[in-house]
Amino acid sequence: MLFSNNNYNEPKEFNKCSSIGHRNFVWVFIGIGCGYIYGTLEYKKKIRDKGIYGDFIYVDEYIVDDQNKKQFEKNYNKLNIHSFKNKGYEYTKMFKAIKNENCPLSYLQLRLWRNKNCYEQYVNNKNIQTLLTNLKDTCIFYSTQKYKTIVDDSIVRLIP
Repeated sequence: MLFSNNNYNEPKEFNKCSSIGHRNFVWVFIGIGCGYIYGTLEYKKKIRDKGIYGDFIYVDEYIVDDQNKKQFEKNYNKLNIHSFKNKGYEYTKMFKAIKNENCPLSYLQLRLWRNKNCYEQYVNNKNIQTLLTNLKDTCIFYSTQKYKTIVDDSIVRLIP
């Protein structure tokens, strides 16, 4: 027993008489217990509030000529700065073609949103509309499609 040989009748005495290692050992386990309880409560809250992950994936396709690539990337970065500040934004994944002559697209973007309302709020923002217009002006071709996450981790296109 931890307290049997010493006179650790109170937590104050344990704190005075124990080594730093013993005190750290106790605090680590207190932290583990509190973290477990907090994590479990947050996990259950997320499950209750429509799941852990967002379910709106928008795929944007861009074709950009070589002269406009630097300007496109500059405009894209400005747009992206405003995107991640919006409520309901989950993440963005951007893929860039290494050689344009062999690829049908220059850039492919996957952007995940929490739900439809968050995405619509983002798109209807006037700053976002201006930045998106600037981005489209540097492209030869731009399209966006809504995809939905399926249980088996594949992505399918929703055809209206």
